[in-house]
Amino acid sequence: MYDTIKIKDFSHLISLIEDDTKYDLSNKYNGITLYRGQNCDKPLLPKISRYKKTVPEILEIEAKLIDEFVKRCQPYLGFEPDNEWDFLAYAQHFGLPTRLLDWTENPLIALWFAISKESDDNDYSVVWIFDVDDEDIVFDLDKDPFEIKKTKVFDPNHINKRISSQSGWFTVHMLSDKTKKNFIPLERNRTYNGQLRKLIIPKSLNTDFRLILNKMGVNQATIFSDLDGLCNHLAWLFL
Repeated sequence: MYDTIKIKDFSHLISLIEDDTKYDLSNKYNGITLYRGQNCDKPLLPKISRYKKTVPEILEIEAKLIDEFVKRCQPYLGFEPDNEWDFLAYAQHFGLPTRLLDWTENPLIALWFAISKESDDNDYSVVWIFDVDDEDIVFDLDKDPFEIKKTKVFDPNHINKRISSQSGWFTVHMLSDKTKKNFIPLERNRTYNGQLRKLIIPKSLNTDFRLILNKMGVNQATIFSDLDGLCNHLAWLFL
């Protein structure tokens, strides 16, 4: 359903990104190539799927989570949300379990997320490449994100610094009661056959890749664009 490629070095990675993607920013309105970095090889599933609940239970919990978030988040917002998609994106970026999964337009940001923190679960990390056709993207934000009939791609409003600095996009996942689990992993979703590729990054490359990314201006300070990010970057840089 998708190709898997083991990365040899940084130049190999860059050549794949240059040669092996369907879309770029110059023809964005025909589609776009997105990237996701993971420090371990786990399925492409949203955070809320980790809870072993039935579809009706997930729907009930999800509705309560978002309702409470909308009630309580107002003092912390620096913007006026336009719709439920804005609330969902904001909640996702601050750790609330939602049906969204993070992606980015920037392959170097995806790589940073893959290698910045090593996992004990695998001796490698992964970067996913996802060629998104125009028809896969949600354009009508008046639709209810909790009633979608197909897993779709969502280009959020830049409602906070993190979404902007991370060139953030999301997949918004459809609940399914036709399988044993409540969500179907994106890499097993037949709708997207042939649109995904997985790059394997051996742990032995991580140190060199972190240094190269930092030279390119991709580090915790630039990705998170706040004092937490700056302090964590300085600690990495000097300690």
